[in-house]
Amino acid sequence: MMFAARRMLPVVAIAAASAAFFALDRSAPAPASCPQGQRPLRQAGGEQACAGLRNPESPAELLAAKDNRNRRAGAVPDGAVRQAVERREAMKSLQAKVAGAAGGWQPYGVGNLDDGYGVMQSARVDNFAFDPVAKRLFAAVGSGGIWMSEAVDGDIRTLADHWVSVGDRLPSQVNGGVAWTPAGGGTLIAAGGEAVMGSSGYLGLGAYWSNDLGASWHHAPGVPDGALVFRAATDPGNPNVIYVASSKGLFRSSDAGRSYVNVALPTSAECAGVETLGPCQFTNYVTDVVVRHPGGSTGLTCAAAGCPVLAAVGFRVGNGLAFQDGRPMAPANGLYRSETGEPGSFVRLDVSAPDTNSPLGFAVQNRIGRIELGQATGENQDHDYVYAIVQDAELFNGGGPFADMLDPILDFSPLPFPTVFNGLYASADFGRSWVRMADTTEVITPDTGSEIALIGGALGSGAGAQAWYNEWIAVDPTRALAGVPTRLGFGLEEVWQNRLTDVPLDGLSQSGPSDFSVIGAYWGLAADPESGFPYPSTTHPDQHAGLYVPTGDGGVCLFVGNDGGIFKQCAEAGAEMSQAGWGFGANGGIYALLPYGIGVARDGTVWFGLQDNGSGHIEPDTRRIYENFGGDGFYAEVDPDNSDIAYTETQNGGLVRTTDRGASSKSIAPSYTKVMFDNWFRMDPLDAQHMVTGAQEIYETAHAQTVTGSTWVEVFNLGTNPDTGAIRTTTTMEVLGEAVYVGGCGDCGVSGNDQGFRNVLATNVGGAEAPQRETAKGWHFATAQGLPNRYITSIAIDPADPRTIYVTLAGYLSNLRPPGSYLDPNADIGAGNVFKSTDAGEHFVNVSGNLPNVQANSVILRGDQLLLGTDIGAFISADRDGSSWAPLGDGLPSVPVNMLRLQPGQPDRLFAATFGRGVWTYDLKSAGAPPAGGGGGHDGGRFGGALGLPLLVLLLLGAGLRRRR
Repeated sequence: MMFAARRMLPVVAIAAASAAFFALDRSAPAPASCPQGQRPLRQAGGEQACAGLRNPESPAELLAAKDNRNRRAGAVPDGAVRQAVERREAMKSLQAKVAGAAGGWQPYGVGNLDDGYGVMQSARVDNFAFDPVAKRLFAAVGSGGIWMSEAVDGDIRTLADHWVSVGDRLPSQVNGGVAWTPAGGGTLIAAGGEAVMGSSGYLGLGAYWSNDLGASWHHAPGVPDGALVFRAATDPGNPNVIYVASSKGLFRSSDAGRSYVNVALPTSAECAGVETLGPCQFTNYVTDVVVRHPGGSTGLTCAAAGCPVLAAVGFRVGNGLAFQDGRPMAPANGLYRSETGEPGSFVRLDVSAPDTNSPLGFAVQNRIGRIELGQATGENQDHDYVYAIVQDAELFNGGGPFADMLDPILDFSPLPFPTVFNGLYASADFGRSWVRMADTTEVITPDTGSEIALIGGALGSGAGAQAWYNEWIAVDPTRALAGVPTRLGFGLEEVWQNRLTDVPLDGLSQSGPSDFSVIGAYWGLAADPESGFPYPSTTHPDQHAGLYVPTGDGGVCLFVGNDGGIFKQCAEAGAEMSQAGWGFGANGGIYALLPYGIGVARDGTVWFGLQDNGSGHIEPDTRRIYENFGGDGFYAEVDPDNSDIAYTETQNGGLVRTTDRGASSKSIAPSYTKVMFDNWFRMDPLDAQHMVTGAQEIYETAHAQTVTGSTWVEVFNLGTNPDTGAIRTTTTMEVLGEAVYVGGCGDCGVSGNDQGFRNVLATNVGGAEAPQRETAKGWHFATAQGLPNRYITSIAIDPADPRTIYVTLAGYLSNLRPPGSYLDPNADIGAGNVFKSTDAGEHFVNVSGNLPNVQANSVILRGDQLLLGTDIGAFISADRDGSSWAPLGDGLPSVPVNMLRLQPGQPDRLFAATFGRGVWTYDLKSAGAPPAGGGGGHDGGRFGGALGLPLLVLLLLGAGLRRRR
């Protein structure tokens, strides 16, 4: 009964907080504009209020984010990415033959992203590794490469003060795993594939090693391409042994990372060791691996072949969802142990509790989703202690006993349970038995100090709401009582720590309901009691990695990686960590950001939208990078002749306009149906007042500077798929004068899709009537014969003839179930990624030519050449028919290029939004490109390819408060 009481207490607290919210006057008119750092929020009943710079996504947004947390990454056949990279290198010789190809790229921004209050941010950081001898810290920066920081004069407290890239020469910047081993003369390991389980995380390119700190990199065979990588780990007892935990299995090296073999975890007789698409494609998701350290308080030893290993298998849906044929998607989630880590030596541990009420045992089988592990490594700690944080698969899938309980209590339309966090677990025998330390409801109890639990919970977005996307757990090696660790941290949206750091973390001493509290809050609302500073220190939200590093004098530093980069705080011996200790970011030297799209003005101002780092601009004179608006940022447009007037958006169509360079904004979003998480809008390169946006509805305005959410004109509707009933939605669009083209899909290929993907192309060109803006004249669906049935990513219109267009393709919205995956009904996947039509989209021809077979994201037309952004960089064609392509320039790391844009008035200056390394620029004239000539400098849109909380938050934050992130 004690555990039942623990579960009920937070539910009542959340009900009270939620009741307070729903008692507010919800009929009050929405503000027309918001102060700097805030955004208007729209709920089902209309606009409600302004909210702070960063707000937890609503339940609907989180559900959408399951399949679109990042830019869709598509997919290509096994081995195609490596072949593409190799082909790109072989094509370098063609740069001398294709005009404009032989130039050099330069980063456009300078420094970190500045939030305006001193906090300096970078791109998402997925993992850390530490070299204890040379005192070097390494970070895997999402799709932004591998970075290194060195302690000044051996002082650990100076780590992360300055970073340098050591991954520029990798064939791919997409690396979720990083490890260091002293073996082989000192070896740095990079393992390809993002460490997030969003459906659009970028897939990797195997594993690489360097013994000269990144001056050169070497491929290590055995780790497959096309995987997500969640961790790379070194065996401390035998440093020649390295492990890589990936979505295609667990891989082991016995030669310091020079080669690997699949250990073939015994997930099932059918699926053990299977790395390919098919019925086993979700069975072998190894989300973490830890290797027991020798020594410690009990003097543990290891076999010559290796130390004991504990691996976690944890695809997010667990065994609760099935394929069309009834096969469970992830039937073998759980824990696997080996005494040496050798292939074939692992056994699956049967350690789950008998039911959810019992604290004795691991998570119940049908509840096991993603798992992350943390271990005791300190010299005074028992190294058999290991800890786990678990995402709840049943809650992720929309089930669970609390969903029905909350509805009558709160008396509003059903929402998902406000978390998918399952619990924290402790083991004293390296995984053989477990005790639950905290259950689902403990993290959503408001008295934990969790701001997202207190405020976000009112709308169903509580702490742990996206544990499927980000979570970590780590043990402070400097704290122990009789060998048992006494301080650990874990990350969800916020950074957590146990309250009492002099109590053994054995599970039995943690009885709830609030053994853990937040030390890195979502916003940082409470003022620092010592300094009284009104914008207190905190971390950026959404935590992906944490690492404790002893300072050598009894103290310790905690480094955390999140969607805003790296944050740290250090504590002296015996001292506590707190909310006030985070400082202002630890990202010095890192130029790594994740822009979806950019807009460029004549004066060189670049507006952008960043993954979970809001929207903002780069000043043309200083190149400083400023965040103006929070949340998730996506695409951007700017008046070419007045860079103070710009358009940006937050998740799910939160379109806003600023006329004062970001000092304030006004919501102008129309009412969308089936809106994308990253929703499209475009400005006419011939008229800054002419814009289009859309989801199922296609909207147009000829009055962009005065349009409101209610004055957009619906000119077309994509409707539904007549075969399946799936609602169609916009995936990209382009406008040039009167001509508009829209790419769409329905269904779009989400991870739970059983209906099959189907793309569409709509336009007002070539119809029964001549196109006319703000009218339905000419609108129709193009036949698109010859265009493969895959995701349309960009469209370019020929300014000399709007019937001639260029279209680029990717895979599906979700790369977890890509084209050709198990039971995919699509019979028209086709080949090629760049296509041309001369009859307004009725017929297409493949102009991919000699391009590598890799997703294409952005195409623009300049003179008689095509410029192309792909997942492995940029390319340029010799002509408009793609007869010959060459890599575009040198100096740009191998990073996804999401969008290309030409500067208005300067068609020789090209800008690239790279998803991992920020904004870069390229001078086509100095590279020998011919003049653009007669309007041919258009990029198909002057610049290129391209939870919120209502009044409750306003009352809590105050009208002028910006979240420090």
